[in-house]
Formats: sequence, structure tokens, C-alpha cells
Amino acid sequence: GEDHRREYDWDDAVEPACREIVALIAHRQREIAESFWRHFQSMPASAPMRKLLSDPQGYEEQVARGTHYATLKFEKPFSEEWVEMVCGYAAQTYQAGIPLPAVIAAFAYAHSHTMRALREALPDDAEKLGRLCDVVQRLAMAEADLMAGHLGARDAAYADEARRGRSAQFKASIAESIEGATGLANRIRVQAQGASGSARGMRSEEHTSELQSH
Repeated sequence: GEDHRREYDWDDAVEPACREIVALIAHRQREIAESFWRHFQSMPASAPMRKLLSDPQGYEEQVARGTHYATLKFEKPFSEEWVEMVCGYAAQTYQAGIPLPAVIAAFAYAHSHTMRALREALPDDAEKLGRLCDVVQRLAMAEADLMAGHLGARDAAYADEARRGRSAQFKASIAESIEGATGLANRIRVQAQGASGSARGMRSEEHTSELQSH
């Protein structure tokens, strides 16, 4: 939240611009959310979620969530709630098997729709349109950064967990190998002692029979 605010809001332009965006296109956020999901459904990468989205209730839930998300993004930019929703989208799609570039591409489509809605609301004010679109793209970049960072951190945590698991397995297999080798050495020693005892017994018998023959 605050780290991203410092990185992307270097001139304190984001919040004032977001208030203007809300005033101009808040009533179009559902339409923008629908365009996001329609475009997402048309992408081959969306196959793992197609069943959910083809169900009217599932689709409606995603559109409602998308409308809330887009509204929140401009009403409370860089808030913890917004950050959690961004990371939630990344996690949901990742768990469903959707590659992150496909998710970011669908978000880019929604951002294009957002900027088109702003252009339609400001047909004669190029300066204001440019200023608001600048903030739309800053938030878009922060969004992509948050999603990639969240999934990168998850992957690193999973890899660390897998490494620890492999390390434990490796130690267990070494212990097992040592135990097996020790057991084998003991068996060989016992067999060798037995063989040595048998050889001594045979020599003793040979010596006794030699004495008797004399």
C-alpha cells in the first residue's frame, strides 16, 4: 500500500485525479467489469475458469466483485483493502491454473475501456483527459506489480517448503543408507566370524586325524 503510493504517486496527483474519475464514470464501473470478464472468457487461457463463468450465478458473482474492485481502486487507491483484492485476484486465477500474463492482459482491456469512458465524458478537455488517463495507467502498473510480487512471494515460499521437505527426505534416506550399511557390515562380520570359526574347526579336525594316523 504505502510503498506503492510512494513509488507511483510521486507528485500527489493520484487521489485528486481518482476523485474526478469517480465523479465522471462511477456509474459505468459495472459495464467495465463486464467487459473485463467477457474479454477474459474469449481468451484461450481462461479455459480452467470457463465452467464457473458459464454458470449465470458464478458469472454474476465475478462481475459484482469486479464492479466493487474497480470502484474501490478509484475511491481508495493504495488502501490495504485494494491491495488485498488485487492479490486475491492473482491468487484465485493462479490456483485455477490461469497464467498471470493472461490476467494482466484482461486487466489491460478493462483499463482501455476505462479510458474510453473518460474520453466520452470529457470530449472537449484534452488536458484533463490526459491527466486522468495518466493516473489510470499508474494504478494499472501498480496493480500488475502487486500481482506479480504476490505470486512471486508465494512461489518462493512454496519452493522453500519443497526444499525443506526434500532436505528432510534426503537426510532420512542418508540415515537409512547408513543404517543399512551398518546392518550389512554387521552381517558380513558375523558371517566372516562364522567362516573363520568353521575354518579353525576344520584345521583342528585335520590336525587330530593326522596325529591319530601316526
